[in-house]
Amino acid sequence: MYLIIAGHCSVPGNKYIYVFSVPCFFILSGFLSKVENESKLFWKKLFWNLIVPTVILWTINTLIQFIGQIHRGSFYMSYLYQAPVLSLLGMQGENYSAGGLKALWFVYTLIICKVILQYLPKKWNTTFTLLMLSLVFFFAAYLIHSKGIVKFNSVINVFLAMPFFTIGYLLRPKKERLSHITTFQSVLIFCFGLIGIWICGTYNDIVMLYRCSYGSSLLLCILGGICGTAVVYSLSWLLGSHLSRFTRIIGGGTIIILGLHVVLMLALDSWLHLDGYWLYLEALVILLVFYPVIIFSQKYIPVVYGMYRN
Repeated sequence: MYLIIAGHCSVPGNKYIYVFSVPCFFILSGFLSKVENESKLFWKKLFWNLIVPTVILWTINTLIQFIGQIHRGSFYMSYLYQAPVLSLLGMQGENYSAGGLKALWFVYTLIICKVILQYLPKKWNTTFTLLMLSLVFFFAAYLIHSKGIVKFNSVINVFLAMPFFTIGYLLRPKKERLSHITTFQSVLIFCFGLIGIWICGTYNDIVMLYRCSYGSSLLLCILGGICGTAVVYSLSWLLGSHLSRFTRIIGGGTIIILGLHVVLMLALDSWLHLDGYWLYLEALVILLVFYPVIIFSQKYIPVVYGMYRN
């Protein structure tokens, strides 16, 4: 979450963060996802953990946007229906004054990934099916990228996000083994992961998953996402005992951070006017501000936090 905030703050070295920050989000999401035995339970969790919080956070974001537009004299009444329609279609809003999902496109795309996983034909081998589906999606992403089609759309972004989601899901059976690596192995993974990030960031164009763009090399995009996730995992393993409560709170409130961090970022930008490496500090401040917000939401406004989030 810190890296996603830092990326949106346009910190120096942003290109290297974009190598893996969003792919890592979907790999971790796949790792933490499972197929429910009952469709009713699946939709109950999806509705209360993702859909309802997204609608609430989108409403807050959109109202703040409308207030700003009214203040600047650029608001039109048509935005009242254009904004929700664009968001329902998965549009992020970059090309529309009425706005759209903005950073919540992550969640919209994640919802689609979870639905695809849940409704894979049970009679087929899940691993094989996911791998074949990922190849098809990669080919679709290649066609979109090669034709220069830019839609800023959450549905289209599934073509790149779902394969990363699949990588995470296929690592689930290795959960026990991954939790028993040694300190030496963790340091080794961290070092090799950093080298991989540097290679992918240097020799690939910027990865912009929010517009279904993998840079100039699909292979380096995949490798960068895996290497970056390995770095995050190894670093989390090394620091886990010292930051367990903090990371658990932040991890549980991911959707709140995704929904509101841009608002806070714009407010700080207009007040502090930071640039250069100071932006890394700004990103850290934004992350820390959400710590008490998440605790408060979890206790008093669970409908925003996710009613069935464990």
